[in-house]
This record gives sequence, C-alpha cells and structure tokens, in this order.
Amino acid sequence: MQLQEIIEIFNSGFAPVAEKFVHIDVGVVDAPNAEQNQVNRVVNVDHIWKPGVYVFWHPQRGVIRVGRSLDNSRKRALQHISSNTGGTMSCLASDPQARLILFNVKDPMDNFWVAALEIYLERELNPEIASGRQG
Repeated sequence: MQLQEIIEIFNSGFAPVAEKFVHIDVGVVDAPNAEQNQVNRVVNVDHIWKPGVYVFWHPQRGVIRVGRSLDNSRKRALQHISSNTGGTMSCLASDPQARLILFNVKDPMDNFWVAALEIYLERELNPEIASGRQG
C-alpha cells in the first residue's frame, strides 16, 4: 500500500467530515521535533499536537501500526517507538524511509471523531501490528 492510498481511504470513508481533520505526513526520524524544524516543510504543523489517529508506514512493510490519542496523537505515536511495540517499532526511529501520518482534528472538541476513524482505518489498512481492540 502506498501513502496516497491511505489518504484516499480516509477521504472515501470520512468525506462528510474530512474538513474537521488535517493530515500531516512526517518522517518518523523528524517527528519528535517537526514543529521546530523548518526543513521538514510539514504543512499544518500547528495541529501536530492535537487529538487524532496515527499511521506508521514504511515502503517495504506497508502499514505497520494504526492507533489513536484523544489528547496528542504525535506524542502517543512516538511512545510506540520508545516502548518498541510489537518488538519491531524501535528500529523506525532511525529509518529515513519510515513515515508517520497523522489525521488530527483541527478543533480538539471534535475528538469524538477520532475513535471512529481509528476503527475504520484499522479495518481498511490491516496494519502489521493490530491494536488489539475489537472494533
């Protein structure tokens, strides 16, 4: 699966409320300091710390992990790197090909959409490491 397909799946399933979200695509290597590093050219970086769904993606592995945070999606996503979720996530911290895609709500009061989006993307993207939740 390619990155553009992930965006298309989001747009297909969430078209009626897509304007409530912003998607941010950043390298996993750059994610910890994305808002401070202008080299990243991250669009909508002011939304990077908001509630949302995160998708880890790699060109060889495809979708690795889908998850959510009702507070700060980037912070929660990076916890998977430090805790080495599935025994395979820590290697992404130094892999320049690994991407983190965030589908964050623009308004934190819309965080109720986050749970639905996580369930939808987990089902549609079939990640390598499942969340363990029953959707």
